[in-house]
Amino acid sequence: MTLLFLFGCSPQATPPPTGTSVPPTDTPLPPTQTSEPPTPTIVSYAGKTFTGPLDRGTIALKVSADGAVVEPGLTLSLKDVGCAEGGGDFSVLSMKITLPDNLPIENLMFKYGSDNMFRPGYGMELIGQFDSATSASGTFKYLDDSKPLEPCTYGPFQWTASAP
Repeated sequence: MTLLFLFGCSPQATPPPTGTSVPPTDTPLPPTQTSEPPTPTIVSYAGKTFTGPLDRGTIALKVSADGAVVEPGLTLSLKDVGCAEGGGDFSVLSMKITLPDNLPIENLMFKYGSDNMFRPGYGMELIGQFDSATSASGTFKYLDDSKPLEPCTYGPFQWTASAP
C-alpha cells in the first residue's frame, strides 16, 4: 500500500489546456550597465589663438574656451596684393579686416562671407578648418566692387595658422 501512495503523489506532467499559452520558464535578466557613458570633452584646439601667413599678409583668430566658435575679432591683414581677376592694371590693395561675428565651428570647419549683397560679409569668403590641435588652414577671397566698371577679386589666398 505504501507503494501505491508514493506513486500516486509523484508529480506528473499534464498537457496545458487548449487555447492558452505557456509562459516562458526562463526569467529575463535585468539590464546591466557594462561601461560608463561617454563624457563630453573639450576640443583640443579650444581657447587657443592661431596666427600665420596669408599670401602677403597675416591671419589671427582665437577659438572660444568651449571650442564651439571662432571668437569675434578674427583679423586678416593684406599688403600690396593684386587682383586675381578684373580691376584695372594697377589694382593693388593693402588693408586690415576685423570680423565682428562669432563663426560657428562644425565638423572642425568654419566659414564667413556671402555672395548675397544684403547679408553680412558680402563680397568676402573665408573658409577654415582645424587640421590638428595646433594647426589650421584655409582660403580667403575678397571682391572689391567699389569701382563698378572695374570690380576686382583678390584671391583666393591660401593661409595657414598655428597655435603654441
